[in-house]
Amino acid sequence: QMLNGWPLYGKDRKNNVGEVPLAGPGDESPLELGVDLTPLLGKLNPGADGDGRLFLSFSCAENSEASGVLHACAIRNYDDKGSFVGESVVEVKDGSFGKKPLTLEAILPRSR
Repeated sequence: QMLNGWPLYGKDRKNNVGEVPLAGPGDESPLELGVDLTPLLGKLNPGADGDGRLFLSFSCAENSEASGVLHACAIRNYDDKGSFVGESVVEVKDGSFGKKPLTLEAILPRSR
């Protein structure tokens, strides 16, 4: 949904990540996307023990001939002032998606 600019998690939510300009015919350059997970992570129970788990799913519209490849994926952490703190790489074995969706799973270590 994020490539279409649709709101995440329901129509009336304000978590819209906007529209991503897709490359045109003949332009095979990769796109770099970022999704701010802060609103979602802020809803987690602060008293919960253990790490979190993140599921990412990539797919194309039903009956679409489109396909894609996810080359790399990482979760970046920033401090309260927006400064980069660190990055956790999410393993991507075969990043192809199209007729079949691609789903990745990552463990989010609890910040201490």
